[in-house]
Amino acid sequence: MCLSFVFVMAAGQPSLAQEQGTMPLSVRESLLSALENNFEIIIGKSDPLISEEKIKIAESAFDPKLFSKAEAGVSKSPNTYAVDSKKETNSGENSVSVGLNQTLKSGTSYELSLNLSQTTSDSPSAAIDPAYTPSLNLTLNLPLLKGSGSEINTTQIAIAKNTREISDHEFATKVMEVLTRTQKTYWSLVALNKELKV
Repeated sequence: MCLSFVFVMAAGQPSLAQEQGTMPLSVRESLLSALENNFEIIIGKSDPLISEEKIKIAESAFDPKLFSKAEAGVSKSPNTYAVDSKKETNSGENSVSVGLNQTLKSGTSYELSLNLSQTTSDSPSAAIDPAYTPSLNLTLNLPLLKGSGSEINTTQIAIAKNTREISDHEFATKVMEVLTRTQKTYWSLVALNKELKV
């Protein structure tokens, strides 16, 4: 990658570069300019941020999740009651479920759900119409072999954290390389400027 900066020493007497309309630049200003305008640094700034987002994505596998479900069904069956003149009996069932499920880092997963069912029927034998049936269910799943243990289940988080550390070190290395090149170029130009004065 090629960087083009004009570095001249800010001295009392006007240099050749100043006579040509170039502004003087201190070491600090040249280093700041290199960091602000170097494409490697500009692009490299995003790598640690991307790595941080990958950690959040890996950790989100263990976030609790809300869910809901609704079902409706209608059925018809032949009438078996002699006292009723209808040929068919209609019945229906509607159900709604809301709940929470989560996988823990240990591998254990659970699901807690609240269900409400409504049953309707036009049969003479139906004592209550509509009939409501609430229920609360808790399901636990504890793996004994495959997927058991926090080390196995948090592998993706560990990989993402290692990747972030690598990105941080690579970015720091890029910054040091750019600063070193800039400083060497600066002092080379200062020495060249002094030679031109003589």
